[in-house]
Formats: sequence, C-alpha cells, structure tokens
Amino acid sequence: MLLGMFFSTSKAYIEKSFEHITYNYKLFIPDGLDLISIKNIYFYIARTYYSPWIGQLICGNFCSDVTLNPPPLPYRKITDFNNSVHKMENILEICGFIELLHLGSPAAISRHLVLPLPRFREKHSAKSKSLTSHFPLNMMESTDDLLGDDGTTPSFCVLLHGALKVENMAALCNIGNDWYGILFSWADSKKKSNLMLSVLEPGSDSVPWLGDINNLVIPPNPQPGETFPIKPPEKRSYAQNCIAWIRQTGLQSDIQKILRHARKIPDKTQHFYKELNRVRRAAICLGFISLIEGLADILERECTLLPGSAHPACAFQLTHAAGLLREPYSKDTKYNIMPMKMSFI
Repeated sequence: MLLGMFFSTSKAYIEKSFEHITYNYKLFIPDGLDLISIKNIYFYIARTYYSPWIGQLICGNFCSDVTLNPPPLPYRKITDFNNSVHKMENILEICGFIELLHLGSPAAISRHLVLPLPRFREKHSAKSKSLTSHFPLNMMESTDDLLGDDGTTPSFCVLLHGALKVENMAALCNIGNDWYGILFSWADSKKKSNLMLSVLEPGSDSVPWLGDINNLVIPPNPQPGETFPIKPPEKRSYAQNCIAWIRQTGLQSDIQKILRHARKIPDKTQHFYKELNRVRRAAICLGFISLIEGLADILERECTLLPGSAHPACAFQLTHAAGLLREPYSKDTKYNIMPMKMSFI
C-alpha cells in the first residue's frame, strides 16, 4: 500500500515494477491522507485477510463455539468438466465416529487446530461491540483483559477431545455441502495433545477404502409398514472371507503360517496345502504373480534349512509344492495343488 499525493501520476510506473513480483499482490488506495481513511483501509485488510474463523461445533444436543487456526481458505476443485469453489460453513456438525484403525490416513487438503472460543467479559461487551463493526478482535487490547477464565467454563470441545483421545477414535463431521472433515486428537509431545480438524477433499468418496460416506449411515425405511425380520431374496454365502493385503504385516503372517505348517509335515500336510492354495488363488486374483514365484523360492530355501530331526516327507512335499507353483497351469484359480502321494515303511 502506497500513500501520497502523487500516487495517481506514478501509478503506471509502480504497476510496471510489480510485474516482476512472482507472488500475489494487491494495491490498496486510501481515499485521503487523513487518519480516518488510513484506519478504514487497515480495518478492511485485517477483516479480509486476518479475520479468524468462528463457528459452532455441534453433536446432537451438544454445542460449542470454536475457532480454527489457521483460518480455512476457500478450496477450488478443478476437474475435466467442472471448476467449483468450496467454502467452509460456520457449522461443524458431527455425523458419526470411527476408529482410527479403520480410518487410516486419508489425504487432506489442510489441517487446522480446533480451539474453544473464549467468552468476553461483561464489562467489555459494549467496547467489543464497537470494535466488531470494523474487526472481530481488538488486536491492541490485552488478551487477558478481554477474555474470561476459560478453565472454569465447561466446553463440549474439551469433552470431545478427551473422549477421542481415550477411545482412540475420530469424529466425521460435515463442513459444507457434500464436504467432510475428520476431528481427531493429535499429540505434539508426550504430555500435550490438541484437537485437530483434517479437511478432506470435497465429495462423499474422499476416503476410498470407506466407500461413499453417505452410505455409512442407516437409510430411512422406504416402506414403514414392513417389520423385521425380513428374509432376504438372495442366498447367503458362508464361504470364507476374501484375503485383503492392505498392510505388509497381513501378507507376512499368511506366508509365515504356510511355513509353520510346512515344518510339521506330515501331521499338517492337509493344512499346508490348504493355506498354500488359498494364498495362491488370492495372488492370482490380485494379479500378484510375482508372489507365486517368490513363494516357490521360499519353499525351496526352507527345504535346505530343515533340521536333521525333520521327517523325510517334509523335504519331498516342499520340493513338490515349489515345482508345481512354477508350472503354467498353476496360474489357474480352478486348479488345486494336491499333496504328493508317498508311503514310508
């Protein structure tokens, strides 16, 4: 911002010099050189760029005035056929709760510190009302003089933070039209933790492994006349659950289970081939063909590391299974690797 009587004559030169600036800029021209004009333009800058975000955190009948630090900015979502701007509302309504283990670490566009909004003392209510006409908070006043004693005032924000920290859960909240965020407890040290808001991308599918967020709630009954129990038309399947290797530990535990059964052959021969075929079919369905080759190498290596007290059938079965894993027809999900027939006298 430049002040002066000759600003209009030198405006073209100043704008030309600003063309070399890489970051965003904006010129503010006061109406005059009096104190009121300068004060108004500073109040406008503070209200536009430095105004804190103030809203409400709602969960059922509980409500708490909160503020976010840093204040959230409008988010522009650009797709192939759409260009939309999303602005966070001043109401954070909690939709439900989910365990952090199931939530994982979804991608977030921003993270904010959630603080309970302190209340003003009554003796400053008239003074603060005159200040809010220009700027919500008087930055020249002492915070201790304007703010009340927050430690003695009950706050739902503090209650929610303590509950999420103890239960190791997160709260899913609605922050706008088809826009969601995650409230969770984050600790920057062993003794201090804070309530954080992680803003997800706009849309109900911002967490891919959870699916559509709108489907996490129970839908209303379209036909109130029907009562439970209702027999579903489809036939129930009691087959074993599918394998999902979301984390590395899941794959390692399945391979270790195969090796544990392999060391106990011939007593665990059927269990060994059952787990081997289960992992093999899962690898084929996921296109993880390199896992089958690696599993064959692991079985051959385990065969060389067998102790002298191992049963002779153990080495034969491991070599037999490793050889069949490398065959082309073993890449078919309908094919089952069968145990090698043998008899010891």
